[in-house]
Amino acid sequence: VLIVGLGLLPFGYMVYRLTSGTAVSPKEARIVTIMDVVWVIGSFLLLVLGWSLFTVAGRWFIGLQAEAVATFALLQMIGLRRLQK
Repeated sequence: VLIVGLGLLPFGYMVYRLTSGTAVSPKEARIVTIMDVVWVIGSFLLLVLGWSLFTVAGRWFIGLQAEAVATFALLQMIGLRRLQK
């Protein structure tokens, strides 16, 4: 758990830096989107491979969190496509 938390610090800083500027860098936005997709894939792999390790509430939490991040990734992809036009 500590490793995941420490791993999220650079991600959070990158998102902060990306959103605090006046212009959005498409390259950085793609990196954040890719990281979101990797998070979703990792979450579902964790559920599939470690199903018995989690309580029912834990499974729901992981699944719902992955769905929320997937929604963000989808919206980011839409935004990136609009930037390209």
